[in-house]
Amino acid sequence: MFGARQRKATGIQIADRALHIVELCRQRGEVSLTGLVQEALPFACTPARLAGDERAEIARFLRRVGKERGLSFANPGMALGAHGYLLKRRPWIRGSEDLNREHLIWEVQQVLPDRLAAYRLDFAKTPQGYFLVAARKKALALYQALCRQGGVKGPLFDIGPFALYNALEASGSLAGEEAELLVDISPAEALVLLLNAGELQAVGTCAWGEAETPQVRREQLAERVGQVVGTESPRRPGRIWLSGPGAADPEWGACLSASTAIPIALFDPLAEVDLSPMGEEVSPAARAACAVAAGLAFRCLSEGD
Repeated sequence: MFGARQRKATGIQIADRALHIVELCRQRGEVSLTGLVQEALPFACTPARLAGDERAEIARFLRRVGKERGLSFANPGMALGAHGYLLKRRPWIRGSEDLNREHLIWEVQQVLPDRLAAYRLDFAKTPQGYFLVAARKKALALYQALCRQGGVKGPLFDIGPFALYNALEASGSLAGEEAELLVDISPAEALVLLLNAGELQAVGTCAWGEAETPQVRREQLAERVGQVVGTESPRRPGRIWLSGPGAADPEWGACLSASTAIPIALFDPLAEVDLSPMGEEVSPAARAACAVAAGLAFRCLSEGD
């Protein structure tokens, strides 16, 4: 029937000790949730384990979860871990877009003069300038090998900050002309996104070692959020969205609220999606935890448009 063509897409994030998967389906212009997975990995997915024999075990785990949950891994997207890329923001310089790109490559060559060949470069253009992504070719090869072993064919690779922005845009959560923040909290690190008039303006990170207590981690994140707001925001943000596995913990929100005096809200990346095909309640906390995976699925769903 005309207009009845169905398209599925799958977003996959392997972060620290957790696997997050979101599967979306679009039919007749409506997007529905057909799969949402949160599973603890048998061990942390470190670069060393991706390069070693443990990769096969992670791949078997991924394949098994897909089979048990009835996932097809159609049109898949996978997030690179923080070890797999460098992200830098640079302002515009006077001149053409080609000239700006040449200047960005020159800047990268100053930082990585002997290792530029080890990276794959990409650029994201914003009204304020460029985000430069330098993805490590070795990391890409390891993730590609993991996908082949895990039954995930032809994945698109993206990074967490861009996936989160996709999720914000697809969920209708961007706040017009206002400034706002999204803070994605996982056990090993947090990402801090500053949005200005609906555009991604800055990205900050806050990584922790195993020795830091929960209270120290909360204080460090609050300090990092304050730095991003103080140095990057042209106006006071009107809201802080929280996502990631730690978002539903009230202690994180309470600490950020006390330090910034900015209203806190739990981010729902699936706010515009029909949840009924799941046949069971998908909690707000589960949806917030899978924000990166949701953003990947949204991007892959639109790739064929």
